[in-house]
Amino acid sequence: MPAPVDGRGDVTITAVASDGSERVLAAWSDTVGEYDRLLISRSPDGGRVAVALGRFVRTISTTDGSIITREPIGHSEPSLVFGWPDRGEVVVRDADAPSGPDLPIGGGWTLKVDGDIEQDDGFSGGFYGGGMFVGVSEDTPREELVDAVAEAREEAVTAAARPVALGVMLERDGRWITVTDESSSATDGVTTLHWPPIVHPDGVLLRRTRDSAIVREPVSDVDVGSEFESGPAFAWFVGVDGSVREVAVPLSVSPIAVLPDGRFLLPGGSPIWRDDGDEWLGAFGVDDAMDDQDCHFREGGTGGPLLVGGELIRPSRIIASVAPDLLPDPMPADPAHPAWRNDEGFWVHAGRVSEDGSTLTLLLAEADWTADWDQPDAANWLVVDVSLQGDARIRLIARGGHPDGDAEAIAL
Repeated sequence: MPAPVDGRGDVTITAVASDGSERVLAAWSDTVGEYDRLLISRSPDGGRVAVALGRFVRTISTTDGSIITREPIGHSEPSLVFGWPDRGEVVVRDADAPSGPDLPIGGGWTLKVDGDIEQDDGFSGGFYGGGMFVGVSEDTPREELVDAVAEAREEAVTAAARPVALGVMLERDGRWITVTDESSSATDGVTTLHWPPIVHPDGVLLRRTRDSAIVREPVSDVDVGSEFESGPAFAWFVGVDGSVREVAVPLSVSPIAVLPDGRFLLPGGSPIWRDDGDEWLGAFGVDDAMDDQDCHFREGGTGGPLLVGGELIRPSRIIASVAPDLLPDPMPADPAHPAWRNDEGFWVHAGRVSEDGSTLTLLLAEADWTADWDQPDAANWLVVDVSLQGDARIRLIARGGHPDGDAEAIAL
């Protein structure tokens, strides 16, 4: 469902059916600010599409185009709406409310979050850490530098001790399930929930990270002494029976679909990192496990590459089949070649499995962020069908791009 955004200020949004009929489902006008983004999300059952832009999020029926809900988006915080158009996902939180809104996520489930939800383009960054420093000019008097460092240290101590609350609940068939209800400071470790939740026939998978910060004793009068660490925690799996368990997979990468065999489909080969060129698709199950910071699943499980007809599914293979003109010239034989760097080339961004389990629909988008992080220098995209029936036939469904800076949001 492409939905173009034309400039800034007053814009018109048109929701178009994705069945090839070009049928207009709904249209309306909104006033948007300089940093507003168009975000859309299709429910797993395909019956609804949520569209967020400007001050409101609307839920549209894909059957008759009626606007089911129209809810305001709070504006007291700049981080109320997270999302990237090429991921086609949306999360909304009203910071003025004492508790977050109820978010229908499909499969009969409703998610309620008291606290922050983070949308990160499907990748939270893996394991990383760092420290705080003070930037000053070369001719800054030492007294001013010492004062600036002391002020930064005081702010870091206050921030590390500030309690952060997170409450997560899921509802299905009238029963509410408490996933977590916690309050802790960065010194002890803070949990962040990531969007989107992944609905599975047996439950819901929730991705999260664990962030911590310490303020150690400074080694000099210009040392702030503030350090932080962040990394994916074991995902939560909430079962239809009301159980809550940890999946022994530190999930930094968001799954994009659920396969017919019940495994979660990953857009790359690792649940932790997205830093390889021409990544093959991977998959894992709720009973799989891997060690922290280990990029390989433990042996004996179902985690590993997705094989269709005994072959890996890679972007280069897809592009060679349906859009060979987009391949590098000359074509590198080594997937680690710079032409397949993750800041160029193509990434798999979204996926959906057909109801009968026979076909995997994938959205691939070109990533060249070298010119401007907020707007790709080039943004060709492809939507393809990949047969899961053993022969991995690939069929082009749609192709487009916005090299001139016009934005498109696509929900599979």
